[in-house]
Amino acid sequence: MRCLRTTFWTGAVNIGRTISGLLAGIVFVDWLAVVPTAQFPQVLNITFLILVGAALLFQRFVLATQPLAL
Repeated sequence: MRCLRTTFWTGAVNIGRTISGLLAGIVFVDWLAVVPTAQFPQVLNITFLILVGAALLFQRFVLATQPLAL
């Protein structure tokens, strides 16, 4: 909901910020789906924390959306 707030409930629409937040959230949702079935949850938790951190880090260098050329 925090990611969608920047698009739907603020005066200035920021689609790029919304999409980048939702893309990082995909890793978090995958973690929620996989963790209950894991044999080694500690290793899995560390792996997913690293992946979420990498997703957030790479968002600073790789654009999630392309700017519109009008």
